[in-house]
Amino acid sequence: MSLGGLAIAVGEVVDDAIVDVENVYKRLRENKRSPNPKAAVTIIRDACLEVRSAVVYATFAVILIVLPVLSLSGIAGALFAPLGIAYVSAVLASLVVALTVTPALSALLVAGGKLKSREPPLMRWSKERYRSLLQGLAHRPRGPNQSPQTQLEYHFHSVVGD
Repeated sequence: MSLGGLAIAVGEVVDDAIVDVENVYKRLRENKRSPNPKAAVTIIRDACLEVRSAVVYATFAVILIVLPVLSLSGIAGALFAPLGIAYVSAVLASLVVALTVTPALSALLVAGGKLKSREPPLMRWSKERYRSLLQGLAHRPRGPNQSPQTQLEYHFHSVVGD
């Protein structure tokens, strides 16, 4: 069951580092477009500190969800306690790596590299579609007599067409 806990934790383990690195890239891209850019190491530090509390709180929330598994008794406790311990250990180790190793590696690997000033094409395309969808929905507020399902169908047909 320990391997099962580690297998389940894989998604959570990489999530903390991904959040850090995504924010680093976003802030470096914004800094590159700035009229008076700051040093890359300063931007990386600020970007990692910006998301640090969210990463810590999310990690502890996930751990709190798993803790009741550790209090199971009998056969269920004997089966699932190793899974819970492995999961919590992996997530805590991931948090330590996200708070220490990820910012350091970002400073070493990302700071001096070539960074595209634009977002990836798929991201730009998605944001354009999402922005136009939101603008369309904002200009058509729901009437008092329309159900949410009717309103959703109306917006779907107005965006996608018949």
